[in-house]
Amino acid sequence: MLSTTIKKLAMGASAACLMMYPATSRADTIAIYVAANFVDALNQLTTDYTTNIDPTASFTITSGATSTLENTIITLGNAGTGQADLFLAADTAAPQDLYNNHSGLVVGSPFNYAQGYLALWSSPNNPVDISSGLPNPFNANFVIADPTTAPYGTAAQQLMAGPPWNYTSAIPGGYVYTSTNIGTTFAAVKAGTYGYGFVALSQVCTYNVNTGTKTFAPSYHHEYDSGYTALVQAGIEINRTTRTTGETDLLNNFVSFMSSTQGLSDILSFCYTTPSFDIKKSVKMQPKKKLTNAH
Repeated sequence: MLSTTIKKLAMGASAACLMMYPATSRADTIAIYVAANFVDALNQLTTDYTTNIDPTASFTITSGATSTLENTIITLGNAGTGQADLFLAADTAAPQDLYNNHSGLVVGSPFNYAQGYLALWSSPNNPVDISSGLPNPFNANFVIADPTTAPYGTAAQQLMAGPPWNYTSAIPGGYVYTSTNIGTTFAAVKAGTYGYGFVALSQVCTYNVNTGTKTFAPSYHHEYDSGYTALVQAGIEINRTTRTTGETDLLNNFVSFMSSTQGLSDILSFCYTTPSFDIKKSVKMQPKKKLTNAH
């Protein structure tokens, strides 16, 4: 897992924005465990939160494979050092498992915050033209996230098990290699260790919510939006009993911010889709700096 502490200072947050969320104590910090595919989007969310809502807020972000993060939450219990306040998974199963089987560790119920997608990608460091998709039959080594721990790896395995590949052999094996999570998978392809691999679309794509256009990282890519169980991503608040009142306020405010117009715009800008919300319509209806809850 990769952990970073992000403290962002911003000047001039508008009074209109600040009135929408209860004030928090100075320099409150919350810890967020996030699936590796979503870490860039989360960094953008925390930047915009501190810019528009609370310039003193601080976030400790730990990224990794969803199942690894869930196991850490269970191991640490309610008061373990480094326990999360918020868990943003790459699927719905992990938050639901915590809710169903470890109810004392969570607050409230799971909420869906995004839907992700797979992309086959080749970087400039070892470019292979895979713009038409994964070769059939396989003809070169490539990498996916570990399907036993990472939902994006599971999705890649499901995709390959279908037509035209119908690949049901053991993974890793043959031309198919694995990496710990979708973050390390992306890093391996970016470095040129493999000519291509299945990554999260969010890692190689940005979306302009005003023009409706996507921009992709070089050099070659192919999008896959079906052929696997939908990558609906859910979050849940963790019952860290050492959390202060100010930290609880920050946690609640940040979760609310994720479903604001600005928050959803940030998520969409990384080529996710969001649950039942037309962000382009909402963005056009709202002034540039005014934040409103979408639901």
